[in-house]
Amino acid sequence: MDAVKRRAVKNLVAKLTSVSEQTRTEALCELRLLSKNDAESRPLIAEADAVPLIAESLYSPAVILQENATATLLNLSISSKEHLMSSHGVLDAISHALRHPASPFVAQCAAATIFSLLSLESFRPIIGHKRDIIFGLVEIVRNQGSAARSIKDALRALFGVALYPLNRAQMVELGAVQALFSLVVKDGRVG
Repeated sequence: MDAVKRRAVKNLVAKLTSVSEQTRTEALCELRLLSKNDAESRPLIAEADAVPLIAESLYSPAVILQENATATLLNLSISSKEHLMSSHGVLDAISHALRHPASPFVAQCAAATIFSLLSLESFRPIIGHKRDIIFGLVEIVRNQGSAARSIKDALRALFGVALYPLNRAQMVELGAVQALFSLVVKDGRVG
């Protein structure tokens, strides 16, 4: 059975390199469902070198590609954190999704993925060193148009960043205190 799953995953990953956006989208949708519903498939997907290809989809202007890519990365971050962190360009792609989300769901999944990765203490200085990630999280909290779920996930991620003491000065510099304070004092804010 494991060989069958492995072969199916490899076929889906191969489709991510297609020149056809429809083929890539279909493969990404299937990988998202597989990573959501089958915990055993997550390491197989990560080991098949899918992570950089999935992350590349975060730069697409297509909503469906960004949504499926961020959701798949979130699912993979549950059990394959090391694969995500060791894949070239993943943090930059997630940062892009935080700052330029195609939908509120993309921002929510990107923030939740960062929070998931921050559960490993050794990743906190690495993620905290990425100013664009912190800035993206702060902007989600600061933006009154952000969805409540996105704000909650961004707050969780900022908490994870703050757990590493050397990240705190950068958080203050990038406006985290003002953004957090605005949640407390402004009426009508959701989150």
